[in-house]
Amino acid sequence: MLPLVERIQKLRAHLRRKGPRRTLLIAFRKCLDMVSSWLWDVRHEVETRRTVALSSLGIEGEYSSSGPMFIKRLNRLKLNWSRFVFIDLGCGKGKVLLMAAQFPFRQIVGVEFAPELAELARKNVTTYRGLAQVRQRVEVRTEDAADYEFPLSPLVIYCFNPFSERVMRAALSNLERSLWQHWRETYLIYANPVLESVVAEYTFLQLIDTADNHRSYRCSIGNRPMKNGSALFHDQCTAAVQPQIPVSANPPLQVELTPPPLLA
Repeated sequence: MLPLVERIQKLRAHLRRKGPRRTLLIAFRKCLDMVSSWLWDVRHEVETRRTVALSSLGIEGEYSSSGPMFIKRLNRLKLNWSRFVFIDLGCGKGKVLLMAAQFPFRQIVGVEFAPELAELARKNVTTYRGLAQVRQRVEVRTEDAADYEFPLSPLVIYCFNPFSERVMRAALSNLERSLWQHWRETYLIYANPVLESVVAEYTFLQLIDTADNHRSYRCSIGNRPMKNGSALFHDQCTAAVQPQIPVSANPPLQVELTPPPLLA
């Protein structure tokens, strides 16, 4: 939990930016989210709702779990889920992983830098009271998202404003390089998009949805159909098989033909 002084400072900042009416509405929604999160935890025998000051783990910011809006954000993509691997970058205590297990993804992977949070996520996966196959499909990795190597399967990537600008840039650069090397259909859902301007710099991400305080993107490399895995590979192959016409050092001899004279 945040210290009382810090909570008061955040409340004052909200009042200045949003005004009293908007601040009360936000507070009311947060109360509803807290009750909903508590009921979800009790029903599934897990603990994901309590916030964690990440400074105690050597990380900037604060951990808080995603709510039921995650399901709506995911459903808006309307994909054949069984083709995709789901990845949550900055998975925290693993609530999104457990909610994603309601969908028939091929695999569900959580990437978490803080070992304490990653261990809590694994515990929640173990104790989760829900779908029996959750344990077989969910994996939690203790790893820096800046160094994460993405699977070579079609991907649905989710992140809830999980890290700093430096890490976000590194993760997006890794994703772009991976798609150039091995093209596959990929989507990114960015909730609470504080670094939206940073994401907008990466032109391989095409914005397709902006509802409910999130941004969804479809990945596209080269803006043209891929061949054998990537547009770069396509260009290399095209150059390799392009016929080469030899160029002579001397230009060909030009012969001017004169027509015969006409007979009288």
